[in-house]
Amino acid sequence: MTVQTLSYERDPAAFPTLSEAAEMIGVDKSTVSRADIDVVQAGANKRVLPTQLLTLAMTKRRRPVTQVAAEVISYARAHAPAELEAVQREVDDFFASVRGRETPSISRDDFLDEARRLLTAAEFKSLQRRYDEAVGRRPAELVSSYEGEDA
Repeated sequence: MTVQTLSYERDPAAFPTLSEAAEMIGVDKSTVSRADIDVVQAGANKRVLPTQLLTLAMTKRRRPVTQVAAEVISYARAHAPAELEAVQREVDDFFASVRGRETPSISRDDFLDEARRLLTAAEFKSLQRRYDEAVGRRPAELVSSYEGEDA
């Protein structure tokens, strides 16, 4: 965690404390305090900037990031209304930057080849079944290649 001072005129009350941030994303306070994020020292409290909190929410995947974003905005509205517009802009900028990132992709076969190399046979079979269920593809053993007439 990197502690910083605000280099511009901002009301730190607009940002949740470590405990409040942890509650917003559904993790323990210790998870937030150990995270590699920038925080702002405001009196006795460390406060988490909106973009840092949303990034952490994406990483931890406990609650939908959009829900956390709504709570961040509500928090600013309740604790520092003068900062509301700036916080909304930061949240919007965060989502714009996320949409702009390319998602790395890997083919099903490449993914399963790598998994086969790293997992036991039983683990691989379980992973392959779950993967195919998740993407809606029927496992090969369920697909018949019979093209003749039934007896």
